[in-house]
Formats: sequence, structure tokens, C-alpha cells
Amino acid sequence: GFARDVAVEGALAYVADQESGLRIIDISSPAAPVTVGGVDTPGLARDVVLEGAHAYVADDDFGLMVIEVSDPAAPEIVGELGPPGVTLGVAIAGARAYLANTALGLAVIDVSDPAAPETVGSAATPDYPLGVAVVGTHAYVAASRAGLLVVDVSDPAAPLIVGRADTPTDPSPINMTETLVHLKPRDAWRPGMTLERLRAELTRAVEMPGVTTIWTMPIINRIDMLTTGVRTPVGIKVL
Repeated sequence: GFARDVAVEGALAYVADQESGLRIIDISSPAAPVTVGGVDTPGLARDVVLEGAHAYVADDDFGLMVIEVSDPAAPEIVGELGPPGVTLGVAIAGARAYLANTALGLAVIDVSDPAAPETVGSAATPDYPLGVAVVGTHAYVAASRAGLLVVDVSDPAAPLIVGRADTPTDPSPINMTETLVHLKPRDAWRPGMTLERLRAELTRAVEMPGVTTIWTMPIINRIDMLTTGVRTPVGIKVL
């Protein structure tokens, strides 16, 4: 698997484990966590939140998965909702779930019946939403290059964007990692070392399954991301 997000309640951690779905891990002994249960989801589990006896999973192309976790050893999908687009984030407030969805923007879902979640409203966002948090009557959406959006959700059937904060480049979820490497002067490099060889060595040193590594310079990185939304000079969006 590839752990994308985690929610913790008591002695259990609930991990959105991408291809492996939802994994439930006993963390009562922090030095020796043990997997006690799990359920594979049809898509890629990207985000997870807990509410009562249910876990709500943002499952990429397959939308929202509602999983009963009252028995951690045997979690079970009891409800699902497949809106168009890709669901990247989820938040819960009361009887409503809020989805960061590439087609709908912010989608408001009635989950009063966990077995039959239903879309009640949505607010289109200027760019792809990557994550969402809800406090009171407002949802806060990380919307890629559109920055932080503040959405009034007091009327769930008609959520309304009421504020926006531009960010220096693009707001990203916490599972995106960026590291700056400070190099010694070239005359202090090993004989025969080049930038190409250095990139190859660094890639081998930090290689992880499911993670794509890009090596670039800080300024051109920002320019590339502002123009394409990804860390390369050419970006392709697949809709």
C-alpha cells in the first residue's frame, strides 16, 4: 500500500492506504503497531475521517466510501456515492460530509443515513480542490492555484464562496513533501561529479514505492508550478 492519510481514535489508527483501501492499526503499543483489520476499496483511498461507528474515505474515481468500523477486525463498506470527477479529500460535520471533488468543487453530502449518502449541493471551485476542513458554517478548501477558498455552507443546498486568500504558489495537502538541498561549491565535489550524476544518486537514496521524485531549482520550480500546476515545464490534465 501507500499511506496517504490517517485518523486516530483511542488506540486505533485508520489509514487511507491508497491501493489497499482502509487499514485499521492497533497503536496501543506505540513501539509495536499491529494491523487488526482492513477493507479494500474499489478506488485509491486518499483521505479518511471518522464519525461515530463509521469511517468516511475519499476514494479517488469512486467518490465517497462509508465504512462501518464498529468491529475493527471486520470493517465493512455499507454505503457509497460516486459523483463525477475525482474525490481527493473529505471532512465531516454532523450529518454532512464535504468532498473536495475535481468535477463538483466542494460537494455537500447528506450522510444522515450512512447506507445511502446523497448529494445536496455543491460549489464550483476555480481550480482543483485538494483538501477541505469544516468549522461551524464555513468550509475551507485548498484549491490548487486558486489558493484557499472560504465557503459558506449554512445553506447546504447552495454553498457559496465568500472569501479567498491567494497563496505564493499553490496550496498543497500535508502529504506533499518538498526538500531543499544545499550544494557545496563545485570545486568541493568529488572528481567527475556532475549534476546529472548527483540527481541519479539522490534519486536512488530517497526512492520510495509510489513516490515520484523531481529534481529542479527553487525559482524555476515555482514558475513551472504557476504555469502548469505540476513540477515540470509541461503539464497534461486528464479529465
